[in-house]
Amino acid sequence: MVWSNHYHSFICVTVDISASSGFGEWDTTGTGRNSSWHAAIGNTLDDDDGILERWRRTFSTGKLDEERYTALHHELQRYLDM
Repeated sequence: MVWSNHYHSFICVTVDISASSGFGEWDTTGTGRNSSWHAAIGNTLDDDDGILERWRRTFSTGKLDEERYTALHHELQRYLDM
């Protein structure tokens, strides 16, 4: 289905994920690395597989501010801890 107005166009897609499990980044089998969204979000600053290194390259381009990203991450974690 495509919906549009004068300013925006949208394409809606439905994806069946019923065979997948876990949360966060998926592997090639469709299994998420984490057992909950809480864990997936809480682990976003872990660098088990080089994700932070890729983020650091993005920070170095100036397209994303590292200080702001870190502050927002800590704010998100504060809500997770409630």
